[in-house]
Formats: sequence, C-alpha cells, structure tokens
Amino acid sequence: MQGGQSIALFRVPWQAGAAVPTLIEKGVLQAAPDVILEARWSHAQLYDWQAYLSMRTDHLGLPGSRDIDEVQNLLAYGFLTEEDRAQFEDAIADIGVPCYLVATEIVPPLVPR
Repeated sequence: MQGGQSIALFRVPWQAGAAVPTLIEKGVLQAAPDVILEARWSHAQLYDWQAYLSMRTDHLGLPGSRDIDEVQNLLAYGFLTEEDRAQFEDAIADIGVPCYLVATEIVPPLVPR
C-alpha cells in the first residue's frame, strides 16, 4: 500500500487482468490492486541472481542478512558495518550487477532472546 493505494507488481502487467481473479481466489490478494506496475525481475530471476551473488561473494563472509524483497522487486542485504557493506558493494560492482537489483543497509546485530 502506498499513498492509500494498493499496488501490485507483475512481470507481465498486461496479463494482470487474467491473473488477479485467480490470485484473489487463492488468497494471495485480498482484492484487486488499485495500481499495477511492471516488475523488473520475476521471483525466479531474483532467486537466480541471489544464488549467483552468493557463489561469488559468500567467501567474503559479509552479509548479516539477505532477502528477496518482493515488494521492492530487488535483493536486500544487511551488514553490521559500513566497511563490510563497502567491501560487498565493491565485489558486486566487479561482477557487473544490473542497476536497481541490490539494496544494502547497515543493520543491528541479532540478539538472542
């Protein structure tokens, strides 16, 4: 929901008219969205990119967290320090990751309860 409007991202937005009733029927959506936007990447593409980046960067041991952010249609990575974030961003820049695929942020460490 953004500005009081519900928004749905579809990889192929012109097919949303056929997909929305099925998504409502299956409980994925509660109601038809007010706005339909085109997603840059499908979930499968995001998953593949995340796996590829993991193969290329896991040896660095940096991300405190990683997630496929379906709402923003990107990969989200969290780091404990600015230095870790900069090292990761340098590594993925060398790979040639597409614009708007990855978002990074500094996150607090997880504390067990």
